Amino acid sequence: MLETSPSPADLLPRLAAAIRDGLGLQWALVRLDLSTAGGSLPTAGAAGLEPGDVREPAHVVPLIQAGTVLGRIECGPRRDGPLLDEDRRLLANLAGQAAAAARNLHLTAELSDRLDLIRQQAAELTASRARVAQTQDASASASSATCTTVCSRTWWP
Repeated sequence: MLETSPSPADLLPRLAAAIRDGLGLQWALVRLDLSTAGGSLPTAGAAGLEPGDVREPAHVVPLIQAGTVLGRIECGPRRDGPLLDEDRRLLANLAGQAAAAARNLHLTAELSDRLDLIRQQAAELTASRARVAQTQDASASASSATCTTVCSRTWWP
């Protein structure tokens, strides 16, 4: 699942569903603690929880990339008993991959925001150039008319 590039809106719910289904959990929640320009990134994805549900997690694993905590995976209890040590190890390994995917998601959103800003600035620059060219044309026309009037009085009796 993490080899492909799902859309930002799909990544977190798909990851939560894969964790819940893969470990037989009652629920799973993946949260990001990223600050984004314009709030363009989703901050949580859940599987087995309804919107607004608040439950105490049985296990929490941080999503760490390059020493920065990007979020966390919160897990409910297994359907058939408590989480096993091997479940915890698997979640720790998965958290590393999920952190890389979350960082890429953040970078993609940041790049998109910057490209939008560049497009806006380019449009403003184009409009400004058009105004300058229009002003120069008007000034050249006025200068030409003035020269014609002055020159006709000076050179022609």
